[in-house]
Formats: sequence, C-alpha cells, structure tokens
Amino acid sequence: MKRSSTVVITMAHNSSLLAKVQRNFPQFCFHEGSSFRWSPKNSSIYYPVDSFTDAELLHELAHAVLEHHNYTQDIELLHIERQAWEYATNTLGAQYSVIINPSLVDELMDTYRDWLHARSLCPACLQTSLQTKTGTYQCLNCGCQWRANEARVCMLRKYKI
Repeated sequence: MKRSSTVVITMAHNSSLLAKVQRNFPQFCFHEGSSFRWSPKNSSIYYPVDSFTDAELLHELAHAVLEHHNYTQDIELLHIERQAWEYATNTLGAQYSVIINPSLVDELMDTYRDWLHARSLCPACLQTSLQTKTGTYQCLNCGCQWRANEARVCMLRKYKI
C-alpha cells in the first residue's frame, strides 16, 4: 500500500526503538493512539505514549511485516496473534536486541483466549459452542444460534438468531 506523503510521524515518545523501527520500515506509518494496534487498511501501527512497551511495538510491527489482515473465524485470530508474537520474539527482538518476556506473551494471549471463550458461550444454556461462520455461533447442547459483536474494545453483545 502506498504511504501518504501527508502523514506526520510523531516522535513525542523518546523511544530509540521507535525511531529505529520508523527508519527501518518506512512502508508503515506510526501514530500515537489509545492502544497498540495494526491497521492494514492504512498500513499504520498505533501506539500509546502513556503505556508504551518495546515488546508490544514489535508485536504490532510483526503483524505488519507478516501482512496480517482480516480473519474469518475467531480461532484464526489466536493463530495470527501467536504468529506475530513468535516473529516479534525470535526475529524482531533479535534484530533490535529486545528480550520479550514469555510471561507477557502468555498473559496477552490469555486475553484473546478469554475473548474467544466468552464469545462461544451459549446465551441460553451457557455451554461452550461452535462458530459456524464469521460472527455466528450454534450451541451443540440446545441448538441456540446467535451472532456476536466484535467486542475487542467494547462490551460483548450476543444477538439470538
């Protein structure tokens, strides 16, 4: 994707890692944001100034380098998250002399596992169910079907079909 010439890269954070990454990956834009995230739509990596960590910056950069875009099944999100952490730890961490604590990776991966589990709980009988297509689930116990909102940054909502 072509980088906009009007994008201003902020250097409010004094991270030497951020400066190095910006220099080494000019195909991506870097912006201050409320949280760490990769946006494939505009080839941008967002980072929070108030809770900046080198590990999370490298993780989002890994998503960008690995060209992670959308996923169709929730379980795919776990796969791409794990893939990004492995690349950040083994390749980018080594390149930038950043040691990524495996406990941090496990803790952050648990948030996705918890999200996946919460989405799969049947609203009728609370049994773990299966995703049948993007955002749609069916309970094997009672047959209930529902759709769930994305709920990665907001409250989870389930709508019976």
